[in-house]
Amino acid sequence: MKTYSNRRFILSGRNLLSATGSISHKLILLLSCLFIFSMNMYAQNTVSGTVRDGNGEALLGVSVIVKHGKTTTGTVTDLNGHYQVKADPNATIEFSFVGFKSVTVPANQKVINVTLHDDNQLLDEVVVVGYGTQKKVNLTGSVSQVTAEVLENRSTSSVTQMLQGAMPNVNIQVNTGSPGAGGTISIRGMGSVNSSSPLILVDGIPGSIDQLNPNDIESISVLKDASSAAIYGARAAFGVVLVTTKKAKSGKAKVSYDGYFSWSKPTVSTDFVTSGYDHAYIYDTSYMGQKGFMGAATGYTEEDYKELEARRYDTTENPDRPWVVTTTESDGRQKYNYYANFDWWNWMYKERMPSQSHNVSISGGTDKIQYYVSANFYTKDGMMKRVDEKYTQYTLTSKFSAEIKSWLKIGNQTNYFDSSHTYPGENAANAAFARTMINCAPYYVPIGPDGNYTGLMKNGKVINEGRVADIYGGVSKGNVGKRRFRNTFSVEVTPIKNLSVNADYTFGFTMDDNWKRQGVVSISNGYANETQLSTTSTHKKDYIQKSMSYNPSHVFNAYATYGNTFAKVHNVSATVGMNYEKQQNHDLLGYRTDVLSETLNDLNLATGTGASDLKATGGASAYELFGLFFRANYNYKERYLLEVNGRYDGSSRFLSGNRYGFFPSVSAGWRISEEQFMKGLNIFDNLKVRASYGVLGNQLGVSMYPYSTITQKQSSYIIGNSLAYYLTTPAPVAGDYTWEKVGTLNMGIDISVLDNRLNFSGDYFIRKTSDMFVDGVTLPAVYGANPPRQNAGEMKTKGYELTVTWRDNFKLAGKSLSYEVFGSLGDATSEITKYQGNDTNILTDYYVGKKIGEIWGYRTGGLFQSDEEATEWTSKIDQSAVNRDILKSQGKWSVARGGDVKYLDKDGNNIINNGANTLDDHGDLEVIGNETPRYNYGFGANINWYGFDFSISFQGIGKRDLYPNKEMEKFWGSWGRVNSAFLPKGIAERAWSEDNKGAYFPRLERGSAAYNDNGQMQVVNDRYLQNLAYLRLKNLSIGYTLPAKLTTKAGIERLRIYFAGENLCYWSPFKTDYIDPEQAMSANDARIYPFSKTVSVGVNLTF
Repeated sequence: MKTYSNRRFILSGRNLLSATGSISHKLILLLSCLFIFSMNMYAQNTVSGTVRDGNGEALLGVSVIVKHGKTTTGTVTDLNGHYQVKADPNATIEFSFVGFKSVTVPANQKVINVTLHDDNQLLDEVVVVGYGTQKKVNLTGSVSQVTAEVLENRSTSSVTQMLQGAMPNVNIQVNTGSPGAGGTISIRGMGSVNSSSPLILVDGIPGSIDQLNPNDIESISVLKDASSAAIYGARAAFGVVLVTTKKAKSGKAKVSYDGYFSWSKPTVSTDFVTSGYDHAYIYDTSYMGQKGFMGAATGYTEEDYKELEARRYDTTENPDRPWVVTTTESDGRQKYNYYANFDWWNWMYKERMPSQSHNVSISGGTDKIQYYVSANFYTKDGMMKRVDEKYTQYTLTSKFSAEIKSWLKIGNQTNYFDSSHTYPGENAANAAFARTMINCAPYYVPIGPDGNYTGLMKNGKVINEGRVADIYGGVSKGNVGKRRFRNTFSVEVTPIKNLSVNADYTFGFTMDDNWKRQGVVSISNGYANETQLSTTSTHKKDYIQKSMSYNPSHVFNAYATYGNTFAKVHNVSATVGMNYEKQQNHDLLGYRTDVLSETLNDLNLATGTGASDLKATGGASAYELFGLFFRANYNYKERYLLEVNGRYDGSSRFLSGNRYGFFPSVSAGWRISEEQFMKGLNIFDNLKVRASYGVLGNQLGVSMYPYSTITQKQSSYIIGNSLAYYLTTPAPVAGDYTWEKVGTLNMGIDISVLDNRLNFSGDYFIRKTSDMFVDGVTLPAVYGANPPRQNAGEMKTKGYELTVTWRDNFKLAGKSLSYEVFGSLGDATSEITKYQGNDTNILTDYYVGKKIGEIWGYRTGGLFQSDEEATEWTSKIDQSAVNRDILKSQGKWSVARGGDVKYLDKDGNNIINNGANTLDDHGDLEVIGNETPRYNYGFGANINWYGFDFSISFQGIGKRDLYPNKEMEKFWGSWGRVNSAFLPKGIAERAWSEDNKGAYFPRLERGSAAYNDNGQMQVVNDRYLQNLAYLRLKNLSIGYTLPAKLTTKAGIERLRIYFAGENLCYWSPFKTDYIDPEQAMSANDARIYPFSKTVSVGVNLTF
């Protein structure tokens, strides 16, 4: 036996007990670890309980978040306010709900019941201001803010439309109802004759509010007075719109989906005259005064009228009475005779336009790194039937923020927007719609028996000027493409306590890529299988045109903010920084005729070689802006408030000597409610008075290079096988051209009472714009150029704003019902106080004392009630200057008769005219109205009860005058364009006659009286002046959130379904049901794409 083996055996034997003990020790250690681990596992207690409000009612949907170190989990309460979570005893649980104060408790019990109290104090509400935030109660300037809730459940992609009526004196004019269209914003009325546009900033960077994903928006603040806007200097003279988007937040990954399907239709009546007989009768009767006989307008004979009358009540074509009758001419040609009752509107346009939106967002992260990503898709079909008209929009947003060190944070934000609007016809969709308003007579059909588009009418005119054939049967179409990109990289450094230094750089660009194709349009000449070219000039050439613009921008901001409290009562903060912006613009256009393909649209397929057959143009420009700014705040016990702002701005648009300006402001506030003598009264929760004054600069309306002396441009003409160049000189400019200066005085009061249930805010302001860019002198016409622009005008604007809100809750059927009622009202008027470019004070130009928007017109005494009255009046009062339509009429219609407009002789000289049309000699003219929108208002309510939510909002204008343009055929009917395509039903019944002497319009025989120059209805008068005031049901939504105890089983944190309506109805004194008052405000002929009312069904889903 080997020693090694013996030793081993002996060793093993001797240590058997020892070895066994060691194993037992390790086993016990292992079991101990498992026991401790199991104890820790057991320590993940199940915590449950109920969350109630101050009245003891269960709260649905309360967010319950368990926080343990870097880990967070959570749930929401069900219909009974019950929740259940897993939590470590060392963790904390946070309970939060909108409108209530959050509560955080330790998770050291198995049952934790919580009571949440109303957050009615509102003292900690934060408002976004320039380069930072401030507590609302400490604001000394005029700031309005709306949060994301205002933008929820809205079936439009336009944020501006969502904001209508949400804030007082924030006026939004929607330009058109075309899919994807937005609106323009003005704050506190008109501030300059050049431009009064506000500065719009998205997360601190200039941008467009309508090219955002509405689901990404956290809040929108509007800075109205000079104090709140001064930190933005020269760009902020007429207010600032600050859009803050949602930020990346820590916590477990949260996925949200928001989507809806909707259907839209015009807000106005589309019930037009479709009887061929009735339409032809109105048409021909309207020409009686001008031509003296029936049939002059339509070309129809007595036999034709018999055919039309035989079919008068055929709403569909009867085989025994066909709508197109073919007759054989002596030369063997087959002629088409039309006797239809055709509904052109419903043939060309859809009854409903579908749209849909889908939005997905993902957010989450740790306490060191957070992220937020969202994507949105929106599409809406246009009105046109049988042709491709569609608007499509995509947006993509990504954000991340990271804490590199305790004193260093970085972030990056990327935004991309892409839209495409495909339209039929010769121009953009709005023009395509407008051009179908003429000559769509219902006694004609659009397509003849031979398959050709109807063209030549019996009166020699062309149906719809050939546009129907172009839109629905030709190759004409186009696309408007917009792309927007922006990337912002930011750094925040906190070198010491209470001091932060921020810097960000943004590169972005806008790119528009448009093309349109126009084809040659052929139409029927009225005979079978025969065609001719359309008489419209644009229809006679086949061409392709492409245009592109690329506009890069660079923005750099750097600022430092310090805030501290001394002796517990002195609160100070200061911000100082700089801003630099550079904007470049590049554009290019190519055009060429004779395209080889009808379906492929590319410049390479065009073959035209003539001097007018191809064109290439382009251009470039740039400008820079540099500013240094500061803001300093002080308050004593949040009782006495003081703020000072200033900015030193420079713009490349001015000559070097006039390039820079300093724009300061100061504001102060007194929270009277914080005084001891007020606290004892126990009346006011907050009572604050405030005032501010500041001067800002304005460069809006100034061209890129107003001082350049000569410009080289490329001609569209070819000389020597190349496009020629030529030189131009700009209009004269004053040598000391510089900033407009806008000074604003603002006074306000904020009141909260009844435990903050009732809140009121009011502001009054006076704004003076001096050194306004206007024509500095009056020059004779032989000068050959416009007068030089100088800083030689002044304007004063004044107005007020009122906002009131009531919030409360009570029990309904044993459940808590919370509600909010709100309303706002604003108004502003402007007046010219200095103007040097109108020495004669002609009324068509600006003059001292002119109220912006004023309408000069004649006063009327109604309609003559008989021929005798008309004869007697016109024998004494000469109305010929306003009766040109009558003087050019035939026979008995060439003199004023019963039913004609009676004009009043206001200056007593027995002649109706406008004198010299000056302020000193305006004849019988008076100021009869004003086009400025007055008394903008909004009101509504929000209600939440037992999982249900309801919201309603109204919006409107109290007064806004307009004299309809002669092309507003849906108002004038045949008194405008006699050949109007769409005559409102009942229009003939509104005409004066011996049996209808109380009618609104003159005799039907006075056709074109509103169209012909100096006609009795074309000249501006008080009888046909319209008030476009309106009250609109802007939004209505009803939603239901499913109980959490049902949805959590499927892994769904929140599931809400809703129904919503947008622009559902309106009320207006505007004397027509066929034109939306906002449509008339956007275009005084109302020839724009109709506005839509929309209903939608949607879902909000969170995982």
